[in-house]
Amino acid sequence: MPWTFATKVVYTDNMKIDAAIILVGVKHSGKTTLGKNLADKLGIPFIDVDFVMTQIAGISPRDLYLMKGAVAFMQTEYMACQAIQKKYNGVPVVIATGGGICDNPQAMILLTTLGRFVMINSPVKLVCDRVFSKVSQLPDGTWQGLPAYVADKKPKDEAQAREIFTKIITERIENYKQIADRVFVPTKDSIEVNVNKLEEIL
Repeated sequence: MPWTFATKVVYTDNMKIDAAIILVGVKHSGKTTLGKNLADKLGIPFIDVDFVMTQIAGISPRDLYLMKGAVAFMQTEYMACQAIQKKYNGVPVVIATGGGICDNPQAMILLTTLGRFVMINSPVKLVCDRVFSKVSQLPDGTWQGLPAYVADKKPKDEAQAREIFTKIITERIENYKQIADRVFVPTKDSIEVNVNKLEEIL
């Protein structure tokens, strides 16, 4: 479900400042790496929504989507955000969200009560290359490592899979820009330098 400007206004008005730092952005934009290092630097907990989903479902988010579909995936994502909200309400924490959480408004609403959204906005080509460096297609056409929401559309080859993936994440990037309170563009510098730059904009 796409976000609207009105949604952002409602959400930002209700946020607690200087509590949670909620990292949003598309798959492989760097949320987990930057989030872990930022949390270490600040001396606060780091929470990965995908990890909490795995604990709840007993399988990875990707397998959950493939085996049970988008609805079950979003329900579990919502439950993960519920658990995080209950445990970390009012507590300084860094939270890394899944790449498609912008399509799950109910889960996002829960997170807005915890802190501010910071978008990690890595270039589309870089994100695409990172994803497809771990993707392969077997001779029978079966995909390994392809994001479930792309595999769903049954691409015939890597070129078509890249096209589908790029279209999806381009739309998500625009959605994240609408809801983000801060936008951080990582550079080619070291993780330490990027974490310092990220901290500066908080």
